[in-house]
Amino acid sequence: MDMDPEVFKEYIAEVFESLEGLDEKFVALESNPNDTKIIDSIFRPVHSIKGSSAFFGLEHVKNFSHKLENLLDDLRKGKRSVNNIVIDNLLKGTDYLKEMFDRVVGGDTVNEMTGAETEFIENLEKRIDTAGKAKGEKDLEYYLSRMATVVQKLQKTELGESELLTELLDNVRMSLVLAARTEKPEAEIRVQKIGEILVIGGKADPVKVEEAAIAKKPEEKLGETLVRQGVVSKEAVEEAVRTQKKQTEEVQKARLTVQKTMRIDEEKVDEFMSQIGELVIISEVFNYLEKKINAIPGASAISKEFKNASLTFSELTFRLQHGLSEVRKVQIKGLFQKIPRLVRDTASLIGKSVDIEITGDDLMLDKSLMEKLESPMIHMVRNAVDHGIEMPDERKSAGKPEKGSIRLSAELKGEILTITLQDDGAGLNKNKLVKKALSKGILNAAEAESISDKDAFELILAPGFSTAEVITDVSGRGVGMDVVRSALEEVKGKLEIESAFGKGSTFIIRLPVSTTLLTINGLIVAVGDAKLIFPVEDVKESIRPTKEELFTVKEKEEMINIRGNLYPLVRLHKNFHIQTSVTNPMDGVGIIVEKNGRTSCIMADAIVEQQNVVLKDLGRVFRGVKGIKGGAILGDGTIGLVINVEGLLEEM
Repeated sequence: MDMDPEVFKEYIAEVFESLEGLDEKFVALESNPNDTKIIDSIFRPVHSIKGSSAFFGLEHVKNFSHKLENLLDDLRKGKRSVNNIVIDNLLKGTDYLKEMFDRVVGGDTVNEMTGAETEFIENLEKRIDTAGKAKGEKDLEYYLSRMATVVQKLQKTELGESELLTELLDNVRMSLVLAARTEKPEAEIRVQKIGEILVIGGKADPVKVEEAAIAKKPEEKLGETLVRQGVVSKEAVEEAVRTQKKQTEEVQKARLTVQKTMRIDEEKVDEFMSQIGELVIISEVFNYLEKKINAIPGASAISKEFKNASLTFSELTFRLQHGLSEVRKVQIKGLFQKIPRLVRDTASLIGKSVDIEITGDDLMLDKSLMEKLESPMIHMVRNAVDHGIEMPDERKSAGKPEKGSIRLSAELKGEILTITLQDDGAGLNKNKLVKKALSKGILNAAEAESISDKDAFELILAPGFSTAEVITDVSGRGVGMDVVRSALEEVKGKLEIESAFGKGSTFIIRLPVSTTLLTINGLIVAVGDAKLIFPVEDVKESIRPTKEELFTVKEKEEMINIRGNLYPLVRLHKNFHIQTSVTNPMDGVGIIVEKNGRTSCIMADAIVEQQNVVLKDLGRVFRGVKGIKGGAILGDGTIGLVINVEGLLEEM
């Protein structure tokens, strides 16, 4: 970036001055590990270096100092204690910062960390935690690793050996115990004695304080002795008492809130989650084998024992899946807390004034999902400020407050997360959107004439579609909302748009709360040789239609009348081009489904059974098929297709 050489030179000088003074403070901290004033005096320059380096475009310095700042912040809050390992790493980190700035002064324009610097900062917390961990202690990671080994052994057995199941159960129990621990360690924040507070604050000489402690009368407090001897004033002692009381409150608060945590590599959690998916499949294999054993004459006793073991295994698998899913969850606040700054900066850049209101930021969701949501959320918020909210004079002319308003909320219903972004801006102009679509060849004249409001609003999701007339730092380059839609599709999400011209727009994101492992309670139906799976939550009932209940509308659309309720009839064998001998609805079965207020009767050959299945992604080839959500391995080893009821109804 372009900068004043004198300003940059002054900045570099201040940085080196700050860094040079840190070594002495680190040594002092090692001798006085509970002195929060020393920690604060170290934290401030590191925090300043992080902020100013970002301003000067030194991203590698910013990222490096940010991790050091996190460690210092943990020390300030009592989440970590000061020891020689911590001091060694802080000193080494400071040396690396000096080397980075030496390279900057020497004309290095790469602005990247060296391999040694990257290795040091990326493994900072792990190195400190590992050094401080008691030898021989078995932690959560140990038991997770053991469980993964047992799972692999189970997959190589036909029915599962009882010893392996027992070992798996023991390891799961220990993992749940360790994961559920909420031990509250003693806070590292210490309540100082009155004499210490007076000495540290420069109110009293340490030698005279010690003499007063020896000379004080049994019924006297040290503060009273110091005042009587004229060492300090009464006001100074009263101030020290207030400080001590405040420290006591902080210690009590820390004891209530500070909890031990354990960091596990995300890749290991993902791998184990994948193994749990295999366990779910094995559980259904057990159910399948149980039915086969039950059909053998004289095997009822064995079948009963196997059934009990299978039920225990299924329950254990569910608990394990649920527990690990909780481990992966983080508060959506981590994403939402970035939005106010984004709104402020974007509005300031284009001369607008906008308020942001956020609700539901305490919800928990899968960490990987939150990371994938960050980019589309940032794009949508920028659009709301740039395209949605009008300029202050335009708002005033329209009878609105000059300051615009944006509301961001999150709501969780079952396994579906709904994020709503609403603005009180100009709203979407249907005519303008259609005109732009015509000019780009997205619509022809006939389509433009009959297009609905909903379809017109969704034009903004077309690749390269932008109504911005001027290219700015914020918009107008043709990188539009199609980026948002693509990102949401990657996480099985959907975007809905509502708008009223002159009043504002609402963007609603709906998506499953977990993207790592999705277990579905499915109703399996047969269509020809294929097996299709309906999520039970979307199924209202199943019926055997009669001739009197079937009729057609305008000799084209088939309908079915069930107890006075009309349902469109969908023939699965026609939709998915499946060969079957059952083509008469009266010979098959009707599945009444409902999703988002829409209903239909889906025709299949027969109902097979109800079963828990693990949803598997079928890849890009099937992503364009709206009626298919994914695939699943069934208990008998065959493959079933999971129906996307919402997509199926949209194709009607």
